[in-house]
Amino acid sequence: MTKDGLSTSGPSPSAGHRELGPLAFLALAIGGQIGVGWITFVGFWLGDAGARDTLAGFAVGAVMMAGVAACHAELAGMMPVSGGEIVYAERVFGRFAAFLVGWFLLFIAVAMLSFEAVSLGWMLETLFPILRAPPLFSVLGAGVTAPELIISQASLWLVYAVNRRGLHASARTGEFLTAAKVAIVLCLIVGGLLFGQPGRALELPSGRSGQGELWRVLGIVAASPFWIGGFSSIAKLVGERNSTLSMRTVGRLMVATVIASALIYMGIVGACAAAAPVAETIGAPLPAVFAADALFGGGWAGRAILVAGIAGILSIMNAVLLSSSRVMRVFRAFNADVDANRTARGSHDFLLIVAAAALCSVAGRGALAPLNNAGAMAAIICYFVMCLATLRLRIKEPGAERPFRTPGGAPMLVAILVAMGSAGGYLLAQPLLGASKAPPMEWIVFGSWIGLGALAWRILGAKRVGEGPSARRAPEQ
Repeated sequence: MTKDGLSTSGPSPSAGHRELGPLAFLALAIGGQIGVGWITFVGFWLGDAGARDTLAGFAVGAVMMAGVAACHAELAGMMPVSGGEIVYAERVFGRFAAFLVGWFLLFIAVAMLSFEAVSLGWMLETLFPILRAPPLFSVLGAGVTAPELIISQASLWLVYAVNRRGLHASARTGEFLTAAKVAIVLCLIVGGLLFGQPGRALELPSGRSGQGELWRVLGIVAASPFWIGGFSSIAKLVGERNSTLSMRTVGRLMVATVIASALIYMGIVGACAAAAPVAETIGAPLPAVFAADALFGGGWAGRAILVAGIAGILSIMNAVLLSSSRVMRVFRAFNADVDANRTARGSHDFLLIVAAAALCSVAGRGALAPLNNAGAMAAIICYFVMCLATLRLRIKEPGAERPFRTPGGAPMLVAILVAMGSAGGYLLAQPLLGASKAPPMEWIVFGSWIGLGALAWRILGAKRVGEGPSARRAPEQ
């Protein structure tokens, strides 16, 4: 442990039992990327960007995010400890950068958990109409019902209970849920190819010309860090891998999960576009459910999609909570000389994250889009810092051991930085393109979190700022 309280030696065997293998890491990454957005957002993608531009956006986003994943893999190989981005930032840039990254990582976790919990209520209400009820109140134009509130809160505390049982229970749960979800999604994709009209994916939405399409593609690219960023769950847990798994293999898994997740999203979009005329699909309450019924006939297919959505929600909540608890553990070390590798059993690492998500989920469906956009902003900032850290270490420590190296050298790293910076700039400016003159809600959400972070830094970090960054040596194996 450094003098600032941040671990440099990785979890002790008693803490993690080094029991995560390739399957567990794949389940964490894909389980942390393919949640429920493919059901709730595919109508927006088809209606606003169109299938063709959405496919192009995810293809470009996958290339960009594969580069970001490679940077994470290189850093993880040099610092193979649990904690991920916050550990890398502390070593390369010092305490303030680590605090900033950690604060944004916690926001991403809270935003994703809230997004999934609210979406679960939406899914179950569609699957079981008896749950429909008049709204108790309205937030941002969307009503919030009692069943939705109960379901969202119950799901969060259920995942909390699973994670409190330990790493083994969380990993096995993630593997089961991810397998079930992927199997159903692949059936939808195959159905689109066999029973739909794939050529519809290349058609523009009604009333659209080919002009200005680049901006729609960029919108999908800019949001891709939020949709295909689950590889970072692996980085946060590399210290708990089993002894047979090399860091080079871990790095390859990170990059592979980005490509796999992007292909799954693209397959879903193509299947939904192929199922029926796009106007009919986007007019349905849940377009992916409508598309499944149109492809296979009968209501059973749509119900299967809802089951996949529920499995996806629970798997992403499980992955996010497990990985973010490691961030929280390291983050707490800013304010106390505690062992950041202390076992989570009985600690409050999970509790604080779930409590914050439970509070945010009260806002209901009206908060989904602002949470998604604000979470993407935070993710881009964290990923930009990681790519910059990789470049800086290439310059300052060219001879350091790197089990995994980002291909292309410094020019590739610069290109990734430019791409991430451009995506962040677009995402920040995009809300201003609307007709409303009111401050964009995602700006308000994001700005509020930054304000809370400034207060937290003053309370937790400022009294130690004079101590300087920790030692720059590579962490012990």
